[in-house]
Amino acid sequence: MKLKMILTIPTWNEALVIEQNIKTLHAACTNFFSEHDWLIEVADNGSTDDTVHRVERLAKEINRVVVRSISQRGKGIAIQTSWLAYRNVCDIFLFLDADLAADVSVLPQIIKPLLMGKADIVCGSRYFPGAHVERSQLRSFLSRFYRLWQKLILRLPVEDAQCGLKAVSKYVVERTIPLLKERAWLLDSELIYLAHQQGLRIQEVPVQWIEQREPNRRSVLSIWRDGWEFIFGVWRIRGR
Repeated sequence: MKLKMILTIPTWNEALVIEQNIKTLHAACTNFFSEHDWLIEVADNGSTDDTVHRVERLAKEINRVVVRSISQRGKGIAIQTSWLAYRNVCDIFLFLDADLAADVSVLPQIIKPLLMGKADIVCGSRYFPGAHVERSQLRSFLSRFYRLWQKLILRLPVEDAQCGLKAVSKYVVERTIPLLKERAWLLDSELIYLAHQQGLRIQEVPVQWIEQREPNRRSVLSIWRDGWEFIFGVWRIRGR
């Protein structure tokens, strides 16, 4: 059965990598999703570089690529706005971090449980058996700490709630996404927490995760500032 899919890439000042990464994702979708109707949407959070211009230029060269400008800052609001805009159109909804740290070769495995009706949400996972991760020792340590903190406070049914690759069904977009309140990067955890509370089916798929930092590309996240936000944000989610 031919399905309609939206692949959302939230961006903020990603001009250094966005063109090549969209081309990589576009090639993967062309290869893997030839039987389906798919679209890549860049949901931009008011970039101050030329991210939007580069995507608009690329969209004139290749099909199935669009850009949506969102005035409010935050990965969460970008994903939420994009998905809700297509809730009456699409059957499957995905998002991927702009750096494509998760290898796109996993895309068929990510949507398979949805196609088979065995899951409502599928999460890429850096801690599931079969995963491979390349990142700095500091980020690896902090990621494991965040993971343990989430499992302790939220009792999430997954090993990796914050991996930047997820796919959900239309049902989730209609029932769960409108309820989310996290506007930044904790949307991932809130989504899993709320879906678990609603009794939705959640699966994980191992990913090949390689973080490659461009020399002039700054991370959106500040390890220490956002670390505190993560600690208190998890409590905030639980209190809702």
